[in-house]
Amino acid sequence: MRLTKQSVTLLYLSSCTIFANLLFLYGFFSFGYNDSRTSMPNDIPSTIRPNQNDSEPWRFDTRRLYHKSVNKVVLMVIDGIRYDFFTESEYNVNMPFTTDLIKQNRSCLFRTRVNAPTVTMPRIKALTTGTVPNFIDLVLNLDSSAVQQDSIIYQARAANKQVIFYGDETWLKLFPNSFVRHDGTTSFYISDYTEVDNNVTRHLENELKPTADWDIMILHYLGLDHIGHTGGPRSKLMPNKLSEMDNIIRRIVNYMDSEKSELPSVLIVCGDHGMRDNGGHGGSSTGEVVVPLFVYFKNKKCGGYIKEEIMQTDFVPSISVIMGLPIPSSSTGKLINKILQNLNINEILFAYHYNSQQMYTNYISKKGLLNKAFMKDYDNAILYYYDWLKRETISINQAHSVISLYESALSGMSNYIIGSIAKFDVFLIIVSIVLSIQVWLLLVDFDAVNIQFIKVSRLVYLMLIRWAVCVWLQCDSVLCEFTATFNLLASVIITMFIINLGSFGWPISSLIRLEISDFNNNNLFYVLPGSFIHVLSLFSSSYIEEEHQLLYHLWAGFSALQVYKTFILHSYTTTAKWILSMILHRICKNLNTIGNQSSGVYSLGDWFRESQNQIYLTILMVVGLKLKKLLYHMDIIY
Repeated sequence: MRLTKQSVTLLYLSSCTIFANLLFLYGFFSFGYNDSRTSMPNDIPSTIRPNQNDSEPWRFDTRRLYHKSVNKVVLMVIDGIRYDFFTESEYNVNMPFTTDLIKQNRSCLFRTRVNAPTVTMPRIKALTTGTVPNFIDLVLNLDSSAVQQDSIIYQARAANKQVIFYGDETWLKLFPNSFVRHDGTTSFYISDYTEVDNNVTRHLENELKPTADWDIMILHYLGLDHIGHTGGPRSKLMPNKLSEMDNIIRRIVNYMDSEKSELPSVLIVCGDHGMRDNGGHGGSSTGEVVVPLFVYFKNKKCGGYIKEEIMQTDFVPSISVIMGLPIPSSSTGKLINKILQNLNINEILFAYHYNSQQMYTNYISKKGLLNKAFMKDYDNAILYYYDWLKRETISINQAHSVISLYESALSGMSNYIIGSIAKFDVFLIIVSIVLSIQVWLLLVDFDAVNIQFIKVSRLVYLMLIRWAVCVWLQCDSVLCEFTATFNLLASVIITMFIINLGSFGWPISSLIRLEISDFNNNNLFYVLPGSFIHVLSLFSSSYIEEEHQLLYHLWAGFSALQVYKTFILHSYTTTAKWILSMILHRICKNLNTIGNQSSGVYSLGDWFRESQNQIYLTILMVVGLKLKKLLYHMDIIY
């Protein structure tokens, strides 16, 4: 097979496209954060000193200060449950037992914020590792692989704790061979909201017995999420499901209250994510990212409705402390004070010191700066804690001041680490998009492309410009890392830019020469800006979630353009077809109102889905099928 100029050019442009796509994926997905460290018992601090020059560090009695303070832990994950299901009378009237526990201050309810993407697998990772999964986990959600990072599941098994699990089989894929007893249920049959939960509840009869041998029991209920997918939070099926969850909570609480152990057990009820007002999840609307964290200790007052908002990752260090387990090494969470209520003031202070030491290690590894205000709070917290330990008289007020300093430092370090994990390489993304646009423009007039060799001097000049821009902007992109690997990457990108720019012999002159016939036949002046606007919209996460809205408008504008074009050409039959197409498009849009921007908006589709109007939905389907057949015979659709 003889290579021609066109085949070589096409091969080159194809390679550029693949390369640009790989650059975009690398810039958009954070592949770099993969902490393989594992916490060990000897990571728990044994000494404290305000600075390295102190010759007399304070030595902790770690066994006395850091130990198991609860008997058993039940983690009940209700997939898709929203915070307002526990707070709004529209919903919590169906959960009377749980609501009474909160109102009587016998339990705590925290407003918990989760990070996007709000899908199950990344959220389970956040609940167990304390890290913030990013959008690459959204891609991996359909094929969950074993968690490689340190987690509370791993730490529990390493400490010979008996962990059992019933529910969403995603846990079994993420933590294989980690549960002494388990039974998984698939999450893909969203029309099943009964058996999928009964399969979990049926195990409670054996597990909630005085002879039960487990230390941690994890229950993951899927039915409520399935109802949300099919009918939304106001589905007629939701009240019975909330009542079912309430009865399960009652059953577990009654079991805990009947225990005769010295240490109290704890029940934690939470959502992995919430749901939109119109059902579904995955984005970042309030209903999706704000979930409840309900905590009940046997015979303990807790505080009822807690106003302060916590992060979902804060669960990990808190549960580690009350279980006496090492905090997972990659955790970005900070302690939840109310969960530590079974500890005395000495144990609480030590827990905060340990959490801040673990967070400090992560902060330094992510190149965090030491001159930040919250880092001064960290230094002062250590200094005041050291002074507090050396005093013979215990001052509770001073202890609370130390805790406040630790909380300030933990918040600052946590926010920095989370920001660095979820950070996009914007510079690399822009470069990939520009490279893709170059290839696309060259393909528009493929026959005129004339690839030429480049001059080495131009490559040198652009490499120097790259160095100057990186130094000036202090950019942290991989393109500004001056290692051999990334210098080679930058050289390849710049070489492609020079070749592509040198291949343009047509763009301005060709666009100037376009006649009105080109506009009418190819709609070039509409398609080009429309495509460019759509590409720009992808820079915003909210537009990624709502990109169908832009496509609706682009299609409506394109149809209007066709109506005008066919009308001035006196092709009235075609004009009528396009007008009919626009009308049908508008009706279909109202029948399928989706997205965060339209959540809560009553649409024609909502009217048809109401039980008393289902006969009209059937009629609409029949009429639609007949109309499709009619339009096909009239050559209006193809």
